[in-house]
Amino acid sequence: MAIIQSVLEHGAGQVVASAVICTAVASFLLWHWREKSRIVPISVNYHFTRKCNKVCKFCFHTEKTSYVAIDADMKKGLKLLKDAGMRKINFAGGEPFLYPQKLAMLCKYCSEVLKLESVSIISNGTLINHDWLERNARYIDVLGVSCDSFDEKTNDAIGRGAGDNVEKLFRVRQWCAALGIKFKLNTVVCALNWQEDMVDRIAELAPFRWKCFQVSIVGDENDASQEETRHDKRKRDARQLYISDQQFQQFCDVHGTSIVLCLSQIL
Repeated sequence: MAIIQSVLEHGAGQVVASAVICTAVASFLLWHWREKSRIVPISVNYHFTRKCNKVCKFCFHTEKTSYVAIDADMKKGLKLLKDAGMRKINFAGGEPFLYPQKLAMLCKYCSEVLKLESVSIISNGTLINHDWLERNARYIDVLGVSCDSFDEKTNDAIGRGAGDNVEKLFRVRQWCAALGIKFKLNTVVCALNWQEDMVDRIAELAPFRWKCFQVSIVGDENDASQEETRHDKRKRDARQLYISDQQFQQFCDVHGTSIVLCLSQIL
């Protein structure tokens, strides 16, 4: 009855116009709500393997499975992410350099086909070689290497030991500089290294970015009991390496200002 009354008072044309405007406004509000609530994966970490050649005791992404998707499925997933708004991709593991051909394919696809703004890799550094970097440098914007200590005994205690981790780290840094790849450093601060003074060595490396993480306990990943770790080498117990917030802050305080000063002197 209200609609009929409006037609009689204002005419059918005005009523229809008002209805169209209301519909348009409602449609706009619905679209706006959907856009605001839509998750846009601008920067993506793609852990395409859980397999690793090291046994870091605090690892939060352990080898529960050795499955690695086929190339076609990987490309399909990456294309869907790009269509959803992805602009940056970081390839991680496990250790991505256990699969050098697949890693090269992924970097090239994201750089040349998807034309992403940034393609990066995070690695423990031990399997990186110059020939691979030279062939694929044009597809890589950033190469990150994990370094938790400049003392090989500490690296061994953490589970990263090889005897030449630090030497290899500096070689990779030199390769990146020569090939125009930005070099990044990641450090997990734990009970074995939170008191280590890394200032001078970090200054020598001069990474464009240094990320420091406080060791974390992740359920069903690195919270296994000692008995479980003895029976299954894939399981980890990071609780023995846990540090307090105060200890982590002390590490950050010691290195924060000192690193800035050292880098400014180098630059």
